[in-house]
Formats: sequence, C-alpha cells, structure tokens
Amino acid sequence: MASNDKHIDWHSAVALGKSGGNSVRNIFGYNAAIPSTLTTAWEVATNYTWPTEALTMTVTSNAADAGYTILIKGLDANYDEIQETILLDGTGTATTANQYYRINDVVTIGTPGGAYGSPQNNITLANGGTTYAQVDADKGKNQAAIFTVPRGYQLALLRISAFCASATQNNRTLTFENVARLKTGVILRVAQTEFLEQMIIDRQLPFVYDECTDIEFKLSGSAGTQFVSVFGEGILHEKNKQSHLSNLEQGF
Repeated sequence: MASNDKHIDWHSAVALGKSGGNSVRNIFGYNAAIPSTLTTAWEVATNYTWPTEALTMTVTSNAADAGYTILIKGLDANYDEIQETILLDGTGTATTANQYYRINDVVTIGTPGGAYGSPQNNITLANGGTTYAQVDADKGKNQAAIFTVPRGYQLALLRISAFCASATQNNRTLTFENVARLKTGVILRVAQTEFLEQMIIDRQLPFVYDECTDIEFKLSGSAGTQFVSVFGEGILHEKNKQSHLSNLEQGF
C-alpha cells in the first residue's frame, strides 16, 4: 500500500510516531478534594513528595485484581528512562526490580485472560510509608499532574487546561500554579492565574523545559474543597547527539 504520510500535518505525525526523536507527552491530573492551599493535582489530596534518592517501590494491590499487568515507567538516579512490568497476584504485594528516582507513568497493559477491564481497586507504589504513585480503582492509569523530563530530552509545553464545573455554583475561584524544579535545586513558580470554571493556556510558542526538570501543576480553591482536573500537552524532543540513547540519530 502506498504511503500517505504527505497528508499528515507535523503535530499529527508526532502523535503517530512518524517524527523521529519526537513524541507526544500528556500530563493528566485529577483530584476530587483540592483544598484552599495550592496542592498537586494527583490521586492523593496532599502535595506530592519528590524522592530524594532512587528507591525500590512496594506495589500494593487487592487480591481481587490478581492477573492484571501494570507497566511502570520512570527515571533512575541519572534521570535516564527505566521501566518494568509487574503482574499483580493474590498476595497483593510486589517489589520493583528497579530503583526509581522519578515515576512518570503507571498504566495497566494486560488483563486476566484477556478480558476487558481494569483493576477495580487502588494500586499504590510506595516506600517507607510515602506514596509516590497511585492508580485509582477502575481508572487503569495514574492521573498525576507531574512529569520529569528525562536526561537527553526537552519538553516543549504547548497547552495547559484546567476545569472545575462547580466553581461558579459555589461562588469560588480557583488558582493555578505551574511549578518547575530544576536539577540545580532552583524552584520556579510560573504561570500563576485565577479562574472560575475553566482555564486554557494555549501557547503560540511552546514553553521549553530542559532535561532533568520536574514539572508539577498545583491548584487551590478560595474556600472548602472542590474536584479539579488539569491537562498538559507537549512534545518530548530528543536533544542532539545523545550518545546514551538507544534511538540516537547521529549528527542531527
């Protein structure tokens, strides 16, 4: 069959894996109880705790979800990409083979006997009593508004959107803050804005994060708690001449 790639615009080509060295990166975050102080939008209603060293994770699940397979994608102490799969079993406990300095994704990739569905109970990845990732029941994937740019890459952030359907009804405003933690230890708090039900930051030129940068979307309400969802969309770009990457394109 003849190729029809010439009819694909560049952004679609990136999404379809037809642009070497570039891939889509989505950042999803949701929490049903965002408080009145700026808080990370993720599965737990507290600010996210970033590991200070690479850690072995204990994966805790429910015995009823035995047979599901999850994929863990993260970074090691050098900010290099690592990943592994865990088969959930009847004991409800597993230990990762890798040590993770950052966890970017936890996603269900296999079901018991190939049946349709996703784990019906929470899955947590923790060490020493601190949770570093969680997949809520029946979601199939973690929804944490955090991401760390791997070594050898840059992230070009194109869009951020946030939503809270009950803000106007409850006469409350929402505050958004984009936090960047640099490898040097510097923390930048940028793009802070207030909104009611919907916020859309649609950039004409992307905001570029360099390698080894932690990205964290935080939100708060003017009173009480509220459910809030936030979405980030960008392009993960492989930097030139990265000799440690297996998909290296020499000389570009």
